[in-house]
Amino acid sequence: MFVKKIYLFLCLLLFVGFPTAVWGQDNLTARLNLLIKDNLPSGSEIGVSIYDLTERQPLYAYRADKLSRPASTMKLLTCITALTQPRGNESFHTEVWYKGFIDNDVLHGDIYVIGGFDPEFDEEAMDTLAGGVAAFPFSSIEGNVYGDISMKDSLHWGNGWSWDDNPSPFQPYLSPLMYHKGIVKVTAIPGIRGENATLWCKPQSSFYTVRNETQNHTPNAGRFSVSRNWLKNEN
Repeated sequence: MFVKKIYLFLCLLLFVGFPTAVWGQDNLTARLNLLIKDNLPSGSEIGVSIYDLTERQPLYAYRADKLSRPASTMKLLTCITALTQPRGNESFHTEVWYKGFIDNDVLHGDIYVIGGFDPEFDEEAMDTLAGGVAAFPFSSIEGNVYGDISMKDSLHWGNGWSWDDNPSPFQPYLSPLMYHKGIVKVTAIPGIRGENATLWCKPQSSFYTVRNETQNHTPNAGRFSVSRNWLKNEN
């Protein structure tokens, strides 16, 4: 008798609970379909796939198999995936190693700066790195200084990747050894009409050259803009 009551109770739960779940699913589907139909321009290229990670089942799909180029939303998936890994809470590291032998305060060998894709590596971090090198048990080297960027391959764009954003400051070349986010900030200080403005660059470096084509107080010169020779990957 006890077994029969449990069986009937479970059956009752199934019959009562199932329509609620189905109604919720249908309601979500209807709302998303309405959103796509009414809020997007006609002919929009869109693919949607919503998956419940807890229940491990799809909740909604609309052209889910459509192939699209990754956009900025891909950063969310990449970050979420990285944070779920065992080492997801570790900070980025830029390290300095040396190889060789030391004789009379001289390193007969090489120094290696190992890039760790630190996106916030700036002047302060560079000073810290330089301080670490100064603490090495030698004062000079007979060798070379190498930058190790082996953490990333040499492919900057995948097949079919759009390159039209490349001149923009938010689209620097990615590198495990990135300084100042790969951006040079240029400030123009106006002066005498018709002459070139005074340009102040940060960070200052001999790695790039500046071609100053500005003209002070000359409307037909156009608006102030800064770009780089991105087509040939030159500074």
